[in-house]
Amino acid sequence: MENAINKSFSHKPVLFSKLSRKVKQDLGATDVEDLVGRYDASPWLDGEQVALIVHPNPAFSQMLDARGRVIDAYPRIEKAARIALSYYMRHAEPMVLFGTLRPGRQDMQVVLDDMILLEEFGEGVSERPYTNRRQALELWFRAHAPSAYVCLNPIYTAGTYGSAQGLADTLGGPGIILRSVSGPWVAGNGTGGQVIAVPRTVDAE
Repeated sequence: MENAINKSFSHKPVLFSKLSRKVKQDLGATDVEDLVGRYDASPWLDGEQVALIVHPNPAFSQMLDARGRVIDAYPRIEKAARIALSYYMRHAEPMVLFGTLRPGRQDMQVVLDDMILLEEFGEGVSERPYTNRRQALELWFRAHAPSAYVCLNPIYTAGTYGSAQGLADTLGGPGIILRSVSGPWVAGNGTGGQVIAVPRTVDAE
């Protein structure tokens, strides 16, 4: 358990232009728009990247920053996620939920994007495709939505949102994040092309 808790999970989105030539060749893409049929899109949120370890045993439930350090300033978020897991499945496997910590209407909240098993987190990789992980996250959330402190980030399914840059400009904010529907979760800096950032055009209205 200690190894899992202390592991950095940072999976920073990378600009397409910063990917290596080999990664682009492996993706079969010369431009970010070549990915829209294979990547889901979500709003790129301002805030801190965090992981929620939710465990039926309260002693093992924690919130971590991207470097794997424990954050203890928002106990209501941890409690909400932990209660949801323990009520939903009495014998559920411990989970790690990934999201962005950002201001809510009354307090800080975590906006979730992904979920893996704690065992996978400890190993630094989940081979399950993002589509499967996201579906599992949505099923978990619908079965017992934790509280206003924990919510889901909207998702735009691959092939349905048209231009990636157009969506980034339409939604506003920093832009959008593209995630490969077949991509694994891998601890690290995201340079394998699983997670791509598309910034909003500066002069987009």
